[in-house]
Amino acid sequence: MREDPFVLASETAKRGWLVAHVCLILSAYAALVLSFSASLVYLLQERALKTKRSVWLLSRFPALQVTDEIGLRSLLVGFPFMTAGLAIGLLIAQMNFGHINFRDPKILITLLTWMVYLILVYMRWSAGWRGRRAAYLAAGVFVMAIVAWGANYFSTIHQLGKP
Repeated sequence: MREDPFVLASETAKRGWLVAHVCLILSAYAALVLSFSASLVYLLQERALKTKRSVWLLSRFPALQVTDEIGLRSLLVGFPFMTAGLAIGLLIAQMNFGHINFRDPKILITLLTWMVYLILVYMRWSAGWRGRRAAYLAAGVFVMAIVAWGANYFSTIHQLGKP
């Protein structure tokens, strides 16, 4: 009779995987914050240009094209971190529980966020989306990531924030 390899994983190995999971997800969130910030700056600058009003603070930021490029590059850097972090998280769930509960609010919302993130990266990189549409979608992905983070309070697996 063969033993399940996930059951044999040591506690140290499980903690190592957990640390990797958290670090990768936080790195992905950092990239999303940068992309969201660039999107906000882009939208504010674009509005100021269209209304022909000069806002002193906005004139200190880079040009629209540079801001858009910052948003794109931060998405391209953050997506692999998000993907690896989620893959490790699924592995941890498999090791600890023997199955993955896709009905858990945290897991469900996080996977939906990853899919929208994938769509955003695809539309920016392959379909050539730039400007306002990309900025709104990047802001949407950021909001979804915040909702996914908040889903910790309703999760049966993620016990962050619970006494």
